[in-house]
Amino acid sequence: MTGKTTGVYCISETGGSDVCNPQQFYSISNNKLYKNEQWSAILSHDIKDLIISKNKIYHVRNGIDLSTADTVENVVKSDNVIVGTQIDTWDGKVVANTGLILLIDNKLFAPAIFN
Repeated sequence: MTGKTTGVYCISETGGSDVCNPQQFYSISNNKLYKNEQWSAILSHDIKDLIISKNKIYHVRNGIDLSTADTVENVVKSDNVIVGTQIDTWDGKVVANTGLILLIDNKLFAPAIFN
């Protein structure tokens, strides 16, 4: 997939924590995702057995967002290229962007955050 987007996630794969039904056994691989300064390139929450690999991600607010209220289990992230944007399109200031965000039940897990 090659995609340019604004205002939404480039790729979104989610399960349903409200019914204890995580998204399972899938891969997000070999994509070119660019120009999404407002949101994350890849969003996935309530997940189990996910591979995120060999994606090229440019000019995005956040590269990979694995925020969830419930399940994040057995995630492999490898060989991705992530380049954040420089300007926050929401307020015109320098953006606080990350390569990977992991939030579980609104608690930030610092060891999983890479700039």
